[in-house]
Amino acid sequence: MNKKVNCENIIKETGLELRKVQLLPENLLYVTVYHDACALAGAGQYSLAIDICNSLKKHLGMLHS
Repeated sequence: MNKKVNCENIIKETGLELRKVQLLPENLLYVTVYHDACALAGAGQYSLAIDICNSLKKHLGMLHS
């Protein structure tokens, strides 16, 4: 699969997970990390953006359990 398409899908999935998090001052870090991943994808750094999104999704999943 094309890295760009894969990256876009993972960013979309991560954004959906992020919507489940209540926006409190202590959770703003997650929004910042998500925006950094989006910026990296925009700069063509797909592998790094994918790794960041996967780690963020894993951490957000632990918050919900």
